[in-house]
Amino acid sequence: MNSNPTTVSDPEFETESGVLTTLRELRHSPTALIGAGIISAIVVLAVFSTVDKLLFDKQLITTLIADPQGMDTTNIYAAPSVDHPMGTDQYGRDVLARIIYGSRIALAIGLIAVGISFVGGVIIGAVAAYEGGYVDDALMRLMETLYSIPGLVLAMTMMAILGPSIYNLFFAYGIIGIPAYARVMRSEVLSIREEEYVDAARAAGLPKRTILFREIVPNGLAAVVVQATLSMGGVIIGAAALSFLGFGVQPPTASWGRMLNSAQQALFIAPWVAIFLE
Repeated sequence: MNSNPTTVSDPEFETESGVLTTLRELRHSPTALIGAGIISAIVVLAVFSTVDKLLFDKQLITTLIADPQGMDTTNIYAAPSVDHPMGTDQYGRDVLARIIYGSRIALAIGLIAVGISFVGGVIIGAVAAYEGGYVDDALMRLMETLYSIPGLVLAMTMMAILGPSIYNLFFAYGIIGIPAYARVMRSEVLSIREEEYVDAARAAGLPKRTILFREIVPNGLAAVVVQATLSMGGVIIGAAALSFLGFGVQPPTASWGRMLNSAQQALFIAPWVAIFLE
């Protein structure tokens, strides 16, 4: 008689245990906790400033700190104080209030630009891999051409053509990111399209579009989602760089890049502005 009970694996239990194990490991990682804290703070500030702007017309931020657009020519480059915890800028505007309002622009750029890249890359990569042949060659050569151009240079070129505005900034960085997502999606589809359930869908007479976007693409999105989470920070930094150079968000809208550009001009007389923006 076998005294050892048969062990039955429970996929749901295994998945849950893996998730819990990962969360426990992250909880004991100082860098992961710091990163999560920074991201959470940015999201909270962005949500707060968005709600305040749309529903309360900046009344909350004005009551708690100061009006981010309010100018005070008698208080230019004021040092940090109780009234202005991070000082004021060249127009006497509160730096802390403008940093908070700039967070909604940064997060919006990250989400919208990555969303454009995600959708465009998934469609192009999936179609290229599934169709193959000349379609694959043409689409991927186009993607490689875009990928070979430095992102900031391509973004500056597009903004010079389209004109500096926040909407054009969304579009520019959305287009720039498409090649990376297309390459990831293409590699996933190439491995999935030979699976048995895909052959069964073909045998059932389903149209190509249905097979591709109902059977193949959903099973290849995991790697693309990872790419999206990793690239969002780079998009936000790149958009801030464009604003710093004058190609991105235009005054009087609060933008971290634009604020840093103004701060460097007063680095020796008001260094606290640049320090807090860093």
